[in-house]
Amino acid sequence: MPNTGAKMALKATDFRSNLFHHLESAANGTPVSIQYKGREYQLMALTTKGKLDSFYASGEPEELLADSNDALFSDDPLLRKQREEEWAAKWDNRLTVK
Repeated sequence: MPNTGAKMALKATDFRSNLFHHLESAANGTPVSIQYKGREYQLMALTTKGKLDSFYASGEPEELLADSNDALFSDDPLLRKQREEEWAAKWDNRLTVK
């Protein structure tokens, strides 16, 4: 059924008999109105946000500027080996079973 954009008004029994057809209509943008026990309900598709949409709500993240002399951010293999040795010396004493 092509999307006419017109609102569809249905009784609950009619809605239930063609449930997936009416869900598809709502997904295509046609509002579906369901009448049940004197009340009217609206069925329409909602657009969901992606996980990162709210993360970047305030704009793109800023670049991290690190000092090239900072040992923590250095790519120097000798410095990395030294840091690993220091870490092992510190934690091996605490992690050994006595």
